[in-house]
Amino acid sequence: MDNAKTLGELFIQFQERLDVINNMISLKECKEEDWYETSMSSIFNQLSTFEVTFAAMKSRLKDFREALENANVLKENLKETIEIAMHMKENLPEHFNNNKATIKITLDSASVSETNSACNLKENTKKKVNLSPAEVPQKITENKNLLEKEVKYIEFLTVPQFDSIPKYMKGRITYKLVNNVIEELTKCFEAKYSIMSLKRKAVPEKKKHIYEMYKAQETADTEGVYFIVENDMKEYSKLRNAPTTRSILVMLRHVGLIREIRGGGLVRYAATFY
Repeated sequence: MDNAKTLGELFIQFQERLDVINNMISLKECKEEDWYETSMSSIFNQLSTFEVTFAAMKSRLKDFREALENANVLKENLKETIEIAMHMKENLPEHFNNNKATIKITLDSASVSETNSACNLKENTKKKVNLSPAEVPQKITENKNLLEKEVKYIEFLTVPQFDSIPKYMKGRITYKLVNNVIEELTKCFEAKYSIMSLKRKAVPEKKKHIYEMYKAQETADTEGVYFIVENDMKEYSKLRNAPTTRSILVMLRHVGLIREIRGGGLVRYAATFY
């Protein structure tokens, strides 16, 4: 019976032994013979061995069933994980690898006046016209600082931050919609501070009234702070003073991406990256 590899083979061997026993019973009249006792003892020993083997196989079969159930659970979990990963891959936000919205302010975008432009500085430096040796490095340094100045605005919302926002505050607003609004807010910051980065004398004539308006919006609380107001959203983005926009601004304030600075009849939405 030790050679049996399956329950079927074990059953066949067991049946053969039973057949032998039945034959022995039918020949019980021969129990007085010497061979009878020897054969019966051998058969009972084999039956005992069979019982032990059968019990061991039942135990192993139980273990196999439990392992199969665990494997099926792992299979379902893996399938669910793959589906989530594929969904994330197909719906990856465009800004995922651009954690901070930035803008490089250059002399070209700044539209500086003719007398202060980099081109005139370069030309005057080459010709050494009206510039003393001490003034040349200073002019180069000023323009270099302008070129290299980097302005950072609002960080994009992360999934953990979105999940931390109370449900009553989110309503039906989606994660993607919040980051779309952040992109629009960034456009407002870029447009405003492409003007505010200029010195007063370098501001084009047609934009001087805008520059002065921005200066008038500043207070002691806004020193060193980048901020926009509702009118900037209307002017430079697709955002409007709609309930959804207001709700998203509240959400961004809740997670600390923006803060409000009130005063003078204005609500200023300030970046909090610093």
